[in-house]
Amino acid sequence: RSLRLWPARPEQSKALSWIALDGGEEVSVRTVRCADLLRVYGEAVYMKVDVEFNTIDCLASLAAEAEAQAGQQEETGGGGEFEGKTSRTWRPPKYLSLEVEAVHLAGLFYKHLVALGYTSYKVCRQFLYSPGPCEQRAYDTELLGCGSGPFGEAAVDYKAGPHWRSIDEMPADAGYLHEYETGLDWFDLHAKLPD
Repeated sequence: RSLRLWPARPEQSKALSWIALDGGEEVSVRTVRCADLLRVYGEAVYMKVDVEFNTIDCLASLAAEAEAQAGQQEETGGGGEFEGKTSRTWRPPKYLSLEVEAVHLAGLFYKHLVALGYTSYKVCRQFLYSPGPCEQRAYDTELLGCGSGPFGEAAVDYKAGPHWRSIDEMPADAGYLHEYETGLDWFDLHAKLPD
């Protein structure tokens, strides 16, 4: 797979052709599916996915793996463990954080999160944790505080604060999408499996 690298910043993307216009270069890289990381390294409590227009690919790989595991469990009548390098049982991370990269992806995010068994969500503002200078110029040692903010239980929903909301509310939650579309803020979507 090819990615475009922006020399002054850590962004790498398969989709952002503007990076090439700003001095970025295209390189070939080896890729690994997100689901395979969990299969090889075992269960994760938290997974942060911010892969510049590839977040949906990661989430889709997790959903496809969960579906394959369910099918395997039905066929064998049991545990759904992988044979081969590892015999760990595969399951999605308890907490998942996804960068909202485009409004049209919200429905796909919802579909995959429900299929994976996530029951709660938070939509978290990003400008507070990654202000303009982080997003608009080269990083340097004088610029501290570029990041994504708290995660898991500590993540702060733009409506409910530290409280989780039912995933069933997500399709009707358009406020953050409007803010994203109009450039007021950008967001991470956090999801949680039931306890």
